[in-house]
Amino acid sequence: MKIPKKIKIGGHIYRVFFVKTRDEKKQACNIGLSNSILKKIYVEKDMPRSQQENTFLHEVLHAIMLETRLWYDLDKADRKLDEEDIVGRMANMLYQVLKDNKLMK
Repeated sequence: MKIPKKIKIGGHIYRVFFVKTRDEKKQACNIGLSNSILKKIYVEKDMPRSQQENTFLHEVLHAIMLETRLWYDLDKADRKLDEEDIVGRMANMLYQVLKDNKLMK
């Protein structure tokens, strides 16, 4: 997969950065981060390409959760979501992201 420099998620453009995210001195293993306020995704630059791709998709899913407000429904005590509801919402938005950004034919 070619990881783009920009990706449209919902109605927003997120910029993608390859940076040093891990702090080896602190043994922190944060290898990616998504920031929905700044519309940025960060991916650790010093790891194998397959792990970068996996981390990128992981962060896209975090952004999807925030853009769809799925996190809000999960956080409400009176709203019970089942697995099919969660997966359905995520799959619909992931499909849109992959198609809009020509990451899937």
